[in-house]
Amino acid sequence: MTQTEAQALSDQTHSDAHPASGRRPRWLIPAVAIVGVIAAVLLVSGLVSPWLLIYGGVLAGCGLMHLFGHGGHGGHGGGTPPAKP
Repeated sequence: MTQTEAQALSDQTHSDAHPASGRRPRWLIPAVAIVGVIAAVLLVSGLVSPWLLIYGGVLAGCGLMHLFGHGGHGGHGGGTPPAKP
């Protein structure tokens, strides 16, 4: 494999690494902000412990990554791997 071919393969691999990064759902950022405000109010009022918020945030993040990260449900780009020479 020549250096040009290796560079082209590397560019293709890196450009396909996160195809959904520019296509996040419109509701995601406002929803995260609203949930953050609610979580802060619950924490400050003493109704929820910090550990519960941490575990809830981690589980929610895992759920969002499973559903919307790496190219949507099905994961990791959803495309076919590059052809081997």
